[in-house]
Amino acid sequence: MHLREEDFNTLNVQVLGISADQPFSQKAFSRQLGLNFPLLSDRSGEVLRAYGLYDEERQTARRAYVLIDTDRKELWRHVMENPAEALPVERLLDTVRRVLQP
Repeated sequence: MHLREEDFNTLNVQVLGISADQPFSQKAFSRQLGLNFPLLSDRSGEVLRAYGLYDEERQTARRAYVLIDTDRKELWRHVMENPAEALPVERLLDTVRRVLQP
């Protein structure tokens, strides 16, 4: 099952991808994987560094899932040991539900 933005919208969560890649690279990546959520380009690495997700040595983003509230406070994170793998969507949805429970 692919990550679908509408699955997260029902939880009042906005899905965004952020990388240090050029926008044209992101567009090709998005098309290749059939992504249906925005990808943001952080060429300077400012946002990625703020969340500890910038690999200075390789000058690229570390692949991670991060749940951030409207005050930009980090609520949860999972950094991928193997960037080629992805967390199952149901696991992500369950985690979001658990973290956001009142």
